[in-house]
Amino acid sequence: MNKNIENDFNIVNYFDSFDIENAKQIKHPLIKKAQENARNNKTSLFDDDIVSWLSKQPPQTKKHFNNMLREMIAIQKEQVQY
Repeated sequence: MNKNIENDFNIVNYFDSFDIENAKQIKHPLIKKAQENARNNKTSLFDDDIVSWLSKQPPQTKKHFNNMLREMIAIQKEQVQY
């Protein structure tokens, strides 16, 4: 039997009998650290009631809200420059 075919056959047999239910779940340390950082940095720019209200609005209202925020940012930037 060809060595490559034999290796392929062994791999298929390995995965056919692989027990997913009892497999050890591992997480790469970098992924684990990134997820921990994300959990620790869950600070929102807005209060929960604002986020909740805005998430239920139609696209037109969200667009208007974003435009108003951009205008306020522009005003604030102008005030800081003087």
